[in-house]
Amino acid sequence: LDGLHKDDSGRLFADLDGALIITGTNLAIVDLLVINSDVGPKTGNIHSAIPVHVKGHVEPGFILECEKEVVIDNNIEDATVRAGSDIMINGGIRGMKSRIYSPSDVRVAFVENASIYLNGRLIVNGSIINSIVASNDTIIVGDEKTKHSMVVGGEIIVNKYLEVSELGSDAYLKTIVRLGVSQED
Repeated sequence: LDGLHKDDSGRLFADLDGALIITGTNLAIVDLLVINSDVGPKTGNIHSAIPVHVKGHVEPGFILECEKEVVIDNNIEDATVRAGSDIMINGGIRGMKSRIYSPSDVRVAFVENASIYLNGRLIVNGSIINSIVASNDTIIVGDEKTKHSMVVGGEIIVNKYLEVSELGSDAYLKTIVRLGVSQED
Protein backbone atom coordinates (compact mmCIF):
# COMPACT_ATOMS: atom_id res chain seq x y z
CA LEU A 1 0.00 0.00 0.00
CA ASP A 2 1.78 3.10 -1.25
CA GLY A 3 0.22 6.39 -0.13
CA LEU A 4 -2.52 4.51 1.78
CA HIS A 5 -3.02 3.30 5.31
CA LYS A 6 -5.49 1.01 7.08
CA ASP A 7 -7.39 2.10 10.16
CA ASP A 8 -8.18 -0.25 13.07
CA SER A 9 -11.37 -1.46 11.38
CA GLY A 10 -9.50 -2.37 8.17
CA ARG A 11 -10.76 0.53 6.03
CA LEU A 12 -8.28 2.09 3.58
CA PHE A 13 -7.54 5.82 3.60
CA ALA A 14 -5.42 7.90 1.23
CA ASP A 15 -2.47 9.76 2.73
CA LEU A 16 -2.51 12.38 -0.06
CA ASP A 17 -4.62 13.70 -2.93
CA GLY A 18 -4.10 11.98 -6.28
CA ALA A 19 -5.11 9.00 -8.37
CA LEU A 20 -5.61 5.42 -7.18
CA ILE A 21 -3.45 3.13 -9.31
CA ILE A 22 -4.11 -0.62 -9.10
CA THR A 23 -1.41 -2.89 -10.51
CA GLY A 24 -2.15 -6.53 -9.84
CA THR A 25 -2.50 -6.72 -6.05
CA ASN A 26 -0.66 -3.44 -5.41
CA LEU A 27 -2.55 -0.24 -4.57
CA ALA A 28 -0.97 3.20 -4.74
CA ILE A 29 -2.10 6.82 -4.47
CA VAL A 30 0.02 8.95 -6.79
CA ASP A 31 0.14 12.52 -8.02
CA LEU A 32 -1.82 13.02 -11.25
CA LEU A 33 -1.58 15.65 -13.98
CA VAL A 34 -5.13 16.36 -15.18
CA ILE A 35 -5.52 18.23 -18.45
CA ASN A 36 -9.11 19.51 -18.60
CA SER A 37 -8.98 20.13 -22.34
CA ASP A 38 -7.41 18.80 -25.52
CA VAL A 39 -3.65 18.45 -25.87
CA GLY A 40 -3.26 21.03 -28.60
CA PRO A 41 -2.31 24.66 -29.23
CA LYS A 42 -3.51 25.83 -25.78
CA THR A 43 -1.43 23.26 -23.85
CA GLY A 44 1.45 22.60 -26.22
CA ASN A 45 3.25 19.27 -26.06
CA ILE A 46 3.08 17.50 -22.69
CA HIS A 47 6.11 15.92 -20.97
CA SER A 48 5.31 14.53 -17.51
CA ALA A 49 7.02 12.45 -14.84
CA ILE A 50 3.66 11.68 -13.15
CA PRO A 51 0.54 9.93 -14.55
CA VAL A 52 -1.54 12.01 -17.00
CA HIS A 53 -5.31 12.15 -17.56
CA VAL A 54 -6.38 14.05 -20.68
CA LYS A 55 -10.08 14.96 -20.54
CA GLY A 56 -10.18 15.68 -24.29
CA HIS A 57 -8.36 14.71 -27.50
CA VAL A 58 -4.69 14.65 -28.47
CA GLU A 59 -4.77 16.86 -31.56
CA PRO A 60 -2.80 16.45 -34.81
CA GLY A 61 0.92 17.17 -34.60
CA PHE A 62 1.13 17.17 -30.79
CA ILE A 63 3.16 14.91 -28.49
CA LEU A 64 2.20 13.49 -25.09
CA GLU A 65 5.09 11.85 -23.25
CA CYS A 66 4.71 10.46 -19.76
CA GLU A 67 6.95 8.32 -17.55
CA LYS A 68 3.88 6.67 -15.97
CA GLU A 69 0.27 5.76 -16.94
CA VAL A 70 -1.79 7.76 -19.46
CA VAL A 71 -5.59 8.01 -19.74
CA ILE A 72 -7.16 9.84 -22.68
CA ASP A 73 -10.93 10.36 -22.66
CA ASN A 74 -11.35 10.96 -26.41
CA ASN A 75 -9.36 10.33 -29.61
CA ILE A 76 -5.75 10.57 -30.70
CA GLU A 77 -5.44 11.88 -34.25
CA ASP A 78 -2.12 12.20 -36.12
CA ALA A 79 -0.29 12.61 -32.79
CA THR A 80 2.34 10.76 -30.74
CA VAL A 81 1.73 9.27 -27.28
CA ARG A 82 4.63 7.64 -25.43
CA ALA A 83 4.11 6.26 -21.93
CA GLY A 84 6.29 4.50 -19.36
CA SER A 85 3.37 2.28 -18.34
CA ASP A 86 -0.23 1.48 -19.38
CA ILE A 87 -2.22 3.62 -21.82
CA MET A 88 -6.03 3.72 -21.78
CA ILE A 89 -7.80 5.53 -24.60
CA ASN A 90 -11.59 5.72 -24.26
CA GLY A 91 -11.85 6.89 -27.86
CA GLY A 92 -9.78 5.68 -30.78
CA ILE A 93 -6.52 6.23 -32.59
CA ARG A 94 -6.57 7.42 -36.18
CA GLY A 95 -4.26 9.00 -38.68
CA MET A 96 -1.17 7.93 -40.60
CA LYS A 97 1.01 10.10 -38.33
CA SER A 98 -0.34 8.58 -35.10
CA ARG A 99 2.30 6.70 -33.12
CA ILE A 100 1.68 5.00 -29.76
CA TYR A 101 4.49 3.50 -27.63
CA SER A 102 4.13 1.61 -24.34
CA PRO A 103 6.21 -0.96 -22.44
CA SER A 104 2.94 -2.21 -20.88
CA ASP A 105 -0.71 -2.63 -21.89
CA VAL A 106 -2.82 -0.44 -24.19
CA ARG A 107 -6.65 -0.34 -24.24
CA VAL A 108 -8.45 1.52 -27.03
CA ALA A 109 -11.86 1.65 -28.73
CA PHE A 110 -10.57 1.40 -32.34
CA VAL A 111 -7.44 1.84 -34.46
CA GLU A 112 -7.45 3.29 -38.00
CA ASN A 113 -4.36 4.06 -40.12
CA ALA A 114 -2.09 4.29 -37.07
CA SER A 115 1.00 2.61 -35.60
CA ILE A 116 1.16 1.04 -32.13
CA TYR A 117 4.27 -0.51 -30.56
CA LEU A 118 4.01 -2.17 -27.15
CA ASN A 119 5.45 -4.93 -24.99
CA GLY A 120 2.20 -5.74 -23.18
CA ARG A 121 -1.33 -6.60 -24.26
CA LEU A 122 -3.32 -4.58 -26.78
CA ILE A 123 -7.06 -4.72 -26.20
CA VAL A 124 -9.19 -3.09 -28.93
CA ASN A 125 -12.97 -2.92 -28.41
CA GLY A 126 -13.76 -2.43 -32.10
CA SER A 127 -11.49 -3.03 -35.09
CA ILE A 128 -7.97 -2.44 -36.37
CA ILE A 129 -8.03 -1.06 -39.91
CA ASN A 130 -5.00 -0.49 -42.15
CA SER A 131 -2.58 -0.08 -39.23
CA ILE A 132 0.81 -1.34 -38.09
CA VAL A 133 0.56 -2.96 -34.67
CA ALA A 134 3.40 -4.78 -32.91
CA SER A 135 3.07 -6.46 -29.51
CA ASN A 136 5.57 -8.68 -27.73
CA ASP A 137 2.59 -10.17 -25.89
CA THR A 138 -1.10 -10.45 -26.91
CA ILE A 139 -3.58 -8.65 -29.18
CA ILE A 140 -7.32 -9.03 -28.53
CA VAL A 141 -9.73 -7.33 -30.95
CA GLY A 142 -13.41 -7.11 -30.01
CA ASP A 143 -15.32 -7.88 -26.85
CA GLU A 144 -18.67 -9.37 -25.88
CA LYS A 145 -20.43 -6.06 -26.76
CA THR A 146 -18.87 -5.83 -30.23
CA LYS A 147 -20.95 -7.63 -32.81
CA HIS A 148 -18.34 -7.39 -35.55
CA SER A 149 -14.64 -6.93 -34.84
CA MET A 150 -11.96 -7.25 -37.48
CA VAL A 151 -8.36 -6.72 -38.44
CA VAL A 152 -8.10 -5.62 -42.07
CA GLY A 153 -5.20 -4.13 -44.00
CA GLY A 154 -1.85 -3.25 -42.53
CA GLU A 155 0.48 -5.44 -40.52
CA ILE A 156 0.07 -7.21 -37.18
CA ILE A 157 3.12 -8.53 -35.34
CA VAL A 158 2.25 -10.45 -32.19
CA ASN A 159 4.46 -12.74 -30.14
CA LYS A 160 2.06 -14.77 -28.00
CA TYR A 161 -1.63 -14.63 -28.93
CA LEU A 162 -4.02 -12.99 -31.41
CA GLU A 163 -7.80 -13.07 -30.97
CA VAL A 164 -10.16 -11.54 -33.56
CA SER A 165 -13.45 -12.60 -35.17
CA GLU A 166 -12.54 -11.55 -38.76
CA LEU A 167 -9.01 -11.40 -40.14
CA GLY A 168 -8.46 -9.82 -43.57
CA SER A 169 -10.94 -8.82 -46.25
CA ASP A 170 -11.17 -8.84 -50.05
CA ALA A 171 -12.22 -5.18 -49.89
CA TYR A 172 -8.92 -3.99 -48.33
CA LEU A 173 -5.26 -4.19 -49.15
CA LYS A 174 -3.30 -7.19 -47.96
CA THR A 175 -3.38 -7.96 -44.24
CA ILE A 176 -0.03 -9.27 -43.00
CA VAL A 177 0.08 -11.23 -39.73
CA ARG A 178 3.30 -12.34 -38.08
CA LEU A 179 2.48 -14.61 -35.12
CA GLY A 180 5.10 -15.89 -32.69
CA VAL A 181 7.55 -13.14 -33.65
CA SER A 182 8.99 -10.48 -31.34
CA GLN A 183 9.16 -6.95 -32.55
CA GLU A 184 12.71 -5.75 -32.96
CA ASP A 185 12.21 -2.15 -31.79
